[in-house]
Amino acid sequence: MLDTRDRQLTGDLDHADQYRMLREEILEQVRDTRRLETLTLGALAIFYTWVLTHGAAAGGRGIYWIAPIMVLLAAVRAWVALSRIAEIAAYLREIEIAAFGRIAEHGTVLLPRPSILDQKFKLSDLWRADIQTYAGNPPGWEQHVEAYGSRLISRSAVAFWALLFLFTLFAAFLMPDLASAGA
Repeated sequence: MLDTRDRQLTGDLDHADQYRMLREEILEQVRDTRRLETLTLGALAIFYTWVLTHGAAAGGRGIYWIAPIMVLLAAVRAWVALSRIAEIAAYLREIEIAAFGRIAEHGTVLLPRPSILDQKFKLSDLWRADIQTYAGNPPGWEQHVEAYGSRLISRSAVAFWALLFLFTLFAAFLMPDLASAGA
């Protein structure tokens, strides 16, 4: 049987509470992905230091494939975290639409005038957070990011993991030959 205190607590949970909790989860996921990047780089530094000093003799050619596997596993974990962030952001947009209305309901959106740099690098994405863009009535952060936000964070994460994987892949192919030539 449900206690009346539990019913009161459940009834008091509203969209504002959900929004705050889910925004905090997004921030924690972002912190975790940054921590994962740092720890992976540290683990690779330790691994390659060990391999270059005495690991190749102990493990043969197969030892070099540990690094790409490690990076691939970490990249999958980062992808899961970014997918969770996208899932939460989609729900937060729904809360914002319920609270503020859709972005199109906020009148004419005034976009910044594109510069020469903007034509090449899409830098105006970084300037669109100006409150006057929405005639003083912002629709909510997640709607803003979906419509005008920069995708640099997710693109840089994909580039980071792809380049790191390629580096370790090339190292797995080239380092055994370099180690045997140096011996």
